[in-house]
Amino acid sequence: MYPDTFIRHFWSLVDRSGGPRSCWPWLAAQTNGGYGVISFDGKLLRANRVAWEIEQGRPMPKGLEGAHSCDDPPCCNPAHIEPKTHKQNGEDMARRKRSASGHRHGMAKLKNSDVLEIKRLWAAGGRSQEDIGAMFGVRDSCISRILNGKRWGGIAC
Repeated sequence: MYPDTFIRHFWSLVDRSGGPRSCWPWLAAQTNGGYGVISFDGKLLRANRVAWEIEQGRPMPKGLEGAHSCDDPPCCNPAHIEPKTHKQNGEDMARRKRSASGHRHGMAKLKNSDVLEIKRLWAAGGRSQEDIGAMFGVRDSCISRILNGKRWGGIAC
């Protein structure tokens, strides 16, 4: 699958000094999210996936990605990588609170305190979802999703 020269070069870019159970950080180029990348045959590949494929001696099955059990994006320890669907990997990230959601999401217009105030205003009555949305600069559909627990569901009153 990968030639020996590439495999030797690949492992020279990984710090395996911590031993077999520790994370093995990628020492070369990384994405903005901290995932290692390496070029092979004109393609840019994720280092964690390559590490898994080298260890297994076969390509990762189509439609799967290398999910980190250690939650450390630059880690290339094959023992910390498992093939999962994008959905499964995303669910793991959310469960471990690694995904950007709520006020940590780059596109968020609201803070946690805003969501609490929205819920308080709605519970007090006298204002429509459209009115509340206008107060916070968001659409009434956003207010509806908040009140129905489809967005910002982890924020309790």
